[in-house]
Amino acid sequence: MRTALFVLGSVGPARLYCAPMSALRRALSVSNSLVLVWLLLGVLLRAGAAAAADPLSSLLTPVPAVAATPAVPDLLNLDAEWWNYFAPGKDVDVNQLQQRYAVFAAHIGSAAQSLAGEQRVDVDTMRLNIERHFARYLRALQTPAPPASLANPPKDSYSLDAVLELGREGEQRQRSATLEGQELSLLEKSLVRAQERLDAAKLRYRDLPADAPKRLLAGARLVRDRLRIEILNLDLRWRHARQGALAQQLEQHAHELTTAGTHIEISDDAVAQWQTAEKDARKAAETARADLLKLQLNDSIVLASSAVERSQERQHETKTLRRTAEIAVAEARRVTAMLAQHLLLRVAEHNAVEPQADRAVLHAQQAILAEQTVAVAEYAARLAQLRSAIAVESAATDAPEVAAVYAKGRSEIGVVEAGLEELKAQLRGGAQLADLLDQRLREREGRMGQSLRLLQEAVIGSWTEAHTLLARPLFDINDAPVTLLGLMRVGLILTAAWWLSVLLRGGLLRLGQRNSAFSAASLYAVGRVLHYLLMTFGFVIGLSSIGVDLTKFALFASALGVGVGFGLQTLISNFVAGLIILFEQSLNVGDFIELESGATGEVKEINMRATRITTNDNIDILVPNAEFMNSKVMNWTLQDTLRRIHIPFAVAYGTDKELVRTAALAAAGDVDHTLLDHAGREPQVWLARFGESSLDFELVVWLNLRAIKRPGSVISDYCWALETRLREHGIEIPYPQRELHIRRAARGAPTPPGDSDFSPL
Repeated sequence: MRTALFVLGSVGPARLYCAPMSALRRALSVSNSLVLVWLLLGVLLRAGAAAAADPLSSLLTPVPAVAATPAVPDLLNLDAEWWNYFAPGKDVDVNQLQQRYAVFAAHIGSAAQSLAGEQRVDVDTMRLNIERHFARYLRALQTPAPPASLANPPKDSYSLDAVLELGREGEQRQRSATLEGQELSLLEKSLVRAQERLDAAKLRYRDLPADAPKRLLAGARLVRDRLRIEILNLDLRWRHARQGALAQQLEQHAHELTTAGTHIEISDDAVAQWQTAEKDARKAAETARADLLKLQLNDSIVLASSAVERSQERQHETKTLRRTAEIAVAEARRVTAMLAQHLLLRVAEHNAVEPQADRAVLHAQQAILAEQTVAVAEYAARLAQLRSAIAVESAATDAPEVAAVYAKGRSEIGVVEAGLEELKAQLRGGAQLADLLDQRLREREGRMGQSLRLLQEAVIGSWTEAHTLLARPLFDINDAPVTLLGLMRVGLILTAAWWLSVLLRGGLLRLGQRNSAFSAASLYAVGRVLHYLLMTFGFVIGLSSIGVDLTKFALFASALGVGVGFGLQTLISNFVAGLIILFEQSLNVGDFIELESGATGEVKEINMRATRITTNDNIDILVPNAEFMNSKVMNWTLQDTLRRIHIPFAVAYGTDKELVRTAALAAAGDVDHTLLDHAGREPQVWLARFGESSLDFELVVWLNLRAIKRPGSVISDYCWALETRLREHGIEIPYPQRELHIRRAARGAPTPPGDSDFSPL
C-alpha cells in the first residue's frame, strides 16, 4: 500500500491531472503488482518462522494470544479499564474473582495505613461496605436462571369446581406477574439513580488531586457504586427472564382454562348442590339483613360526647359494616350459584335451549355483580376510615372499659377484612361463570343473533346513559331536585296546555262564524281568559310533576310582590289593563280606532302586555294596554257600525245652489261607500259658510261598514266623484283671488311711505 501511495505521489498532482487515461491505468497496475508482492513476502516470512514445528499447520493456525491478568485497581489512579479486574469471563470463575478481591482488599488495607484519624476509619468502613457488595455480586453471579414453565396437558373433561379453581389460579398468576412488573419498574428506576450517583462520583474523583488523601476514599466509593450497578443489572436480567417465564405460564394457563370451559362435565347431583347453595345463600342474606335491622333499631346514640359513647359508636359502626359485608357476600354466593345452575343446565341440554331466558338472567346477575364490585371499594374505604379513627381514639384514652371496647372493634375489623376478601373471591368466581355462560349463549345465538343482540344492547345502553344524564340533578327548588328530564316534562306539559288553548280558541272562533248570536268580541275575550287559565294550570301541574310543593311558596310570593312593586309594576299594570279591556269590551278585536296621536287602525290582538293595531298601510303598532286606560281613544265601531263623514268643497259666487246640490248628490250616488237605502241617513248637501272667494259646501254622507275602516281612500273617492260631477254641470271651483293696486309717483315728487316705484316690464 505504501508502494502504491509512493507511486501515486511520484507522479505529482499536475502530471496526474494532465496525463492521459492510459498513463494513469499503467501507474495503477504497477502499484497493485507491488502490493501483491509485499503481501506474499510477509506470508512466506511468517511460515518460515513456524516451519520447524509443523510446516503445514504453521500456515493455517494463527498464533494464540496469551491472556494477561489485569492489574490490581489503584484507588489513587483508577484508569478506564479498572473494572476488568472484577468482570467475569470464560476463563475467570468465582474462585478467581474471590482471590482477586482478596488481593484488592489487601491493597486497600495497605493504602489505608498511610492515613490517620477519621480518614483511615472512613476508608476501613468503605472497605467493609465494598466487601458486602462484592459478596452480593458473587451471589448474583451464581444465581441460576429461573426454570422454564412446563405446560400441563389439558384434560378430556373438567368439573365446574375444577374450572373455578383454574380461574382462581390464573388470577393468582396474574397478580404475581403484575407484582413482578412493578418490581421491575422499581429496579429500573433504582438503576437510573445508581447510574446518576456513579457519574457524580466519577466527577468528584476526577476533580480531586492525585496525591490528596480524600482521593483514596473517593476511589473506594467509586468501586462500591459500580458494584451496586452490576448487582442491579444482574437482578434485572434475572427478573426479566422470570417475567418471560411467568408470561409463558399465563399463556399456557389461559389456553388450559379456555379448553376447560368447553369441556365441562356434569355429575348427577351437581345442579342440586348448586340449588342448595343458592338456598343457603338466600337464608344467610335474610339473616344478615335481620341482624342489620336490629342494629339500626338499637342505635340509641344520637351525638357521642364522652369517650365511652364514642367507643360504643365506633363499635356499632363496625358491626353495621360487618353485617353489610355479610349481606354482600351472601348475595354474591347466590348470584354465583344461580349462574352455575343455568350454565350446568345448558351444558346438560347440549346448548339446545333458546338463549333469551338465560340472557335475561345473565344481564340481571351481571348488574348485581357490578354493583357489588363498586360496593367493595366503598366498604374498603369505610373500613380504613374506621381503623384510623379507632387507632387515634384508643391512643387518646386510658380507661380500661373504653380500651376493651376499642379492642372488640379492632377484632370486628379483622372479621370484616376477611369478609371483604371472601366477597372479592365470590365476585371473581361469579364473573368467571358469567363469562362461561355468555360464551355458551353466543355459540347458540350465532353471528346474526349476536349482531342483533349487540345492536339491541347498544340502543338500550345509549338510552340508559341518556336517561342517567337527564336524571342528574341541576339545582333545587324547595328541597326538590330539578333535573333536565323534569324540565323537559314541564315543557311538554306547557306545550300540551298551549295546544289545548289553541284548539279551544279555534273552536270558539268557528262557533262565532257559524252562529251570529254570539259576539265575536265576547268569544275572543273568553278565549284569551281560557288561554291564561290553561297556561297557569299547565305551569302548576308541571311544577307539581317534578316534586315542587307549591304550598311552600309563601316566601316566593312575598318576594314576587316586592318585585311587582318595583320592577314588574309596568308589566302587571299592562296585564290587568288587558283583562279590564277584555271584560269591559270597550275595545274589541276588529274595532277601528284612532289613537290620541292621530294614528288609526284596526285592532288585531289584545295580548297580555300590549294590543296590536294594524293601520291601512299594513303597519303594526303595539300599544301597551295601560295607555288605553290613561289616554283618550276614539273607537269608530264601538256601538254602531255606521259612520257619517263630511267632504268639504267650494264653488264660485253666483253659482246656482240647487245645481250644486244636484251635482253633489249625484256624486254621492256614484260612490259605492254611500249608504242610500237607509231611512234618515240619506246623503245631504250643506252650505257651510261664505268664504272670501267661494261658497263653502259640505257633502254629508253615511258610510257602510266596509268603508268605515278606509278613511283615506273613501275621502279620495268622494273628492274624485265631486270634481267629475261639478265639471259636468259647468260649476266652477274657484281659487283665491287677490287685487294689486299700483300707483306711479310723479317725477321728482317724494314717494309716500308704503308705495313702490315699479318700472313697466
